[in-house]
Amino acid sequence: MKCNSKNILFLSTLLSSFAMNTHAVTVHDNKFNFYSDSINPVQSINFTYSDQYDITGGQPLDGVYVSGGYVDVKAGRKGSQPVANSFNGNLQNMDAHMLGLESASSKPYTLNFWIKGILTINGDSFPVYLAQGHNTKNNWWIGSLSGSDGKPSKHMNLTSDNGHVYCIEQDPNHPDATDYAFIEDAKCSE
Repeated sequence: MKCNSKNILFLSTLLSSFAMNTHAVTVHDNKFNFYSDSINPVQSINFTYSDQYDITGGQPLDGVYVSGGYVDVKAGRKGSQPVANSFNGNLQNMDAHMLGLESASSKPYTLNFWIKGILTINGDSFPVYLAQGHNTKNNWWIGSLSGSDGKPSKHMNLTSDNGHVYCIEQDPNHPDATDYAFIEDAKCSE
């Protein structure tokens, strides 16, 4: 290719355009905690990651670290509709199976990522999807086909195979915190 001012201008424009569309990605500690401290406490809570996830294209997922009910997803944060669509699809697009912490929506429309795992409460196990979205701050979504009565910013009942019901809700002791889920050994009250 001959080097003339037109070619140099074209290459310069092309490189500038590429540089403007390239964004650095950052891995964040995205921490979430399932816990119980109530009138109806549970004896044990454990989350086990099942190596299933979805994340916005181009964003890294560097690992999921779990200890009891504590979860740390080391991942990038960029919301996308395809990730929300796969989360919603896994839950049959039924908002009764979803709980959005600090969300007025019945289901997410964009999510940064979701992971799947098994939430074990007092020996009862539930397949659960844990997802991070973003409204005015990063917020979390919990979904399970064992869930019912899901309400935005309220609660969701998890019913075990033997009929035992647990309530999972946004932490009433930390109403502004969206990274805690409070679990009680009782059906949620309206």
